[in-house]
Amino acid sequence: MEITLEPAQKQPQNVHLLPCQIDHNGPAQVSTYFVQTDGVDPLNGGPCKVAAFRGRQLFGITSRLPSELKGHVYSERRHSDDMEDETTVTHDCIENFDEFTVWKHDNAPDTKSDPFFVAMEWNNIATHLHSTIPVSN
Repeated sequence: MEITLEPAQKQPQNVHLLPCQIDHNGPAQVSTYFVQTDGVDPLNGGPCKVAAFRGRQLFGITSRLPSELKGHVYSERRHSDDMEDETTVTHDCIENFDEFTVWKHDNAPDTKSDPFFVAMEWNNIATHLHSTIPVSN
């Protein structure tokens, strides 16, 4: 099996991580139907984004990816070669992103404990773990 990653030459898009399951894979007119405003977190009074989805109020925090990371959304295509019984898998990059917004019901996500924000910290840890340590004599 051969796997190929095809890059996209597009402007970065906004990515939203919603606290629900949506049975749809594909593009959506998010900017038209998912209207966001600047607001205040009802739990701690801090700044956040406020929106509504399917009648439920949501509170969100936007975070940028670390500068050494790039976000990509891929779509998979499979090609079968009947003559050689070989399958080729191509992943086409359909979108790029450099920031994301995590949404929650009732109050904004906590950047110190929410799994998505904590995961971004692992990049810093991994960078230090895998960096070369100079040896001094």
